[in-house]
Amino acid sequence: MIKLFRLLLLPVSLVYSIVMRIRNILFDKEFFHSESFPFPVITIGNLVVGGTGKTPMTEYLIKLLKDDFKIATLSRGYGRRTKGFVIASPHVKSLLVGDEPKQYKQKFPDVTVAVCEKRAVGIRALIQNYHLQLILLDDAYQHRSVRAGMNILLIEYAAVYTIDFMLPAGNLREPKSGKKRADIIVISKCKKDITEDERVKIKAYLRLDEHQTLYFSYIQYGDIMMYDLDATATPRDSVMLDLSTYHILLITGIAKPMVLLNHLKTICPAIDELFFPDHHNFSGKDVIKIAKNFNNIPNAKKVILTTEKDLMRFTDMPRELLGMMTPIYYVPITTVFIPDDETLFNDQIVTYVRNNTTNS
Repeated sequence: MIKLFRLLLLPVSLVYSIVMRIRNILFDKEFFHSESFPFPVITIGNLVVGGTGKTPMTEYLIKLLKDDFKIATLSRGYGRRTKGFVIASPHVKSLLVGDEPKQYKQKFPDVTVAVCEKRAVGIRALIQNYHLQLILLDDAYQHRSVRAGMNILLIEYAAVYTIDFMLPAGNLREPKSGKKRADIIVISKCKKDITEDERVKIKAYLRLDEHQTLYFSYIQYGDIMMYDLDATATPRDSVMLDLSTYHILLITGIAKPMVLLNHLKTICPAIDELFFPDHHNFSGKDVIKIAKNFNNIPNAKKVILTTEKDLMRFTDMPRELLGMMTPIYYVPITTVFIPDDETLFNDQIVTYVRNNTTNS
C-alpha cells in the first residue's frame, strides 16, 4: 500500500527534482547569493531525510575541536515551537530549541548552541554576540545561502548503492549529483569489519572529484544509562544491566529505529517496541500508552529503553507524567572511524580550522 502511494507521488517528485536542479544551478552560477564568513564554517549534512548519523558526527566534531577553539553549533532546531534566533541554556526545553540542540547543550555546556531557520542570520547573530573561532552547521547541506568553508556529507553504508527517488515519493532531498559540493564524504554506519576491497569499490562507485576525500565510520553503542527523576546529584549514571535477562520495552521517535532494534536483538531475546514518528513530541496519551504496555509485560525484570535524542523530549514533560515511566534507560551512540581513517579525518578537520582561523 505504501509503495503504491509512493508511486502515485512520482510526478510530484519529478517536479521537485527539476526545481532542486535549477536551484542548484542558479547557486552554482551565482545568480543566487551565498554568503561567506571570515572564519571557519563547517556544514554537516546528507542528501536524504534523516537517519544517517548527523547528530553523533556533530558531537564527534565538538569533542575534537572544543578544547582548542571557541566553537558554536547552529541548526534549524527541528520540531521546536519557537521562531528566529534562540540560544540554548543548560536547562532549555526541546520545545524551545529542538531535541538535538538540547542534547548538544546538555552534553557540552561550555559550547554555544544556537538555532535559527535562516543560517546566515544566525551566524551574524553569533558573530555579534560571541567571540567565536568556528561554527558547526548541523543539517545544513541544502541551506545554500551560506557558503561554508568545508562541507561534510554523510552517506549511510546501507544506502550507497540504493536507487532512490526525490521527495515525496522517495527520501532524497536533492539529486545525488549534490554530492559534488562535498569536501569530505563519510560513509556512516558501516560494518566494523568492512574490508579494503569493499572500500575501494565504494570509492570507485561514488566517482569522487579530485578535491574530495572519503572516510568510513560506524556507530558504537555506549553503556546503558539511567535517567532517574528522583536523583539529585547525578541524574545520569551508567548502569550495569545484563540485558539478556531483561524484557525491554523500546520506545523511539527517530527516523530509522530498526538499526537500534537489530542491535538490541543481538543482546536481548525479549523486546517489545513502540515506534513513533521522527522528532515526535510525546504527549500525555503517549505516556499512558507506554505505561500500559510496560505494565502488561509479565516479566518482573523489565526496563523502558529509549534513545538519547528521545530522552531530550521525554524530559520536557511535567514531573507527574515522566514519573509514570521512570527510571528510563537510554543507550548513547557515538561515531567511530575505522582505524585507518580516524587520524586522517582529524588532521584534515583541524588543519582546515587552524589555517582559516585568524585568532586561533
